[in-house]
Amino acid sequence: MLNVNSMSRCIDKLIANKIESEGYYKDAYLNLKKTDSLNCINYDNKVNSLIVIQDSLKDLIQHKEIFYKKEIKNNNIKNGIILFVLIDFLGLIFYFYLEKKRAYLKLVSKNMEWANNQTNVSNIDLEEVIRSNNDFAEFDEKEKLILLQIIKLFNEDKIYLRNDITLNDISKQLNCNKATVSRLINLYFKKSLPSVLNEFRIKEAIRMLSEEHETLSYKLEAIGEICGFNNRQVFHSAFKKTTGLTPSDFRKMCQMKNFSEEVNV
Repeated sequence: MLNVNSMSRCIDKLIANKIESEGYYKDAYLNLKKTDSLNCINYDNKVNSLIVIQDSLKDLIQHKEIFYKKEIKNNNIKNGIILFVLIDFLGLIFYFYLEKKRAYLKLVSKNMEWANNQTNVSNIDLEEVIRSNNDFAEFDEKEKLILLQIIKLFNEDKIYLRNDITLNDISKQLNCNKATVSRLINLYFKKSLPSVLNEFRIKEAIRMLSEEHETLSYKLEAIGEICGFNNRQVFHSAFKKTTGLTPSDFRKMCQMKNFSEEVNV
């Protein structure tokens, strides 16, 4: 207040001096008194207005600071909740991933065991097989021999690797009529010839896909063709339907380190 008034008076005195220098002493005196009083009031009002504005700004700043602090606190709480939910969600996903992985590994192990359970023709007790199945009760010696040859064709000669093999081809190879061959296959394998061929091809594919070195560089399409499938699509569909896994997933599971340990987890 003192500095503002002093400046105002200095300005007014300069004006009064100018008027006085022109000979207007009375007017100069009156003007000095009048302007000095008015300017002081004006400056006081302006300063008071500034003080009020400053106080209002301080209050506004304080309110804003309180508001921002609350917002920061609320945001931190929200972010904490979101982070907790996200971590919990990721943990749940990871848990299901591990469970799925274990299930796949066990499925791979089960399929490998199934594929490697190959019948040894030299050790097969055909008489026991016939005795255990009433459907074979009336087999004569010729039919028993034909059945043994059929089993050998599948388990040792691997006729299923030919993608064009038919019932007629097998009958010619055994020098037997198609009806007898078809009947013997259905009685022994409990499946039709196409189903038996498909099963043996899948078993062969499982063995090839589970090898660590010999067929590791083979493409899936090549493995399907080697096993007797006409194309990759048929191979993929038949393999997944039988094993529950795609050929690609089956191979990946087999290539995992510590396979046997992980299956037992």
